[in-house]
Amino acid sequence: MRSDAEKFAYEYGSRGRKSFVKKLPCAVCGAGPCHNHHCRTDGMSRKGPSTAVVPLCGECHARVHNIGALSMLQQMDGCLRLPISPMASWSGGQGRQQCDTWDDLAAGVEKLWRSHLDGLVA
Repeated sequence: MRSDAEKFAYEYGSRGRKSFVKKLPCAVCGAGPCHNHHCRTDGMSRKGPSTAVVPLCGECHARVHNIGALSMLQQMDGCLRLPISPMASWSGGQGRQQCDTWDDLAAGVEKLWRSHLDGLVA
């Protein structure tokens, strides 16, 4: 059984994690600053786990809620982008990976977050 603090951390993530995702470039257009968008939910009107959060700028975030995640992914030919490291260059297509699904993107964000935490500890 999880404590209330553990439930909150699982569902919404820590402030540090939210701040980290906000600093990443938008997975759609590369702009920033970004919102934390939950690409999966835990049911009606409930946010999903913090591991299902991806960075979207305000315009792309509004768009994904207006037309839907699948429609947006289809319009982009399944091409979501994510830096390969927190310090990678975004300009000119260098230092980024392509993700085919929102879940792949969320997994990539989680990997970046873990890498960031490891860098803080080292």
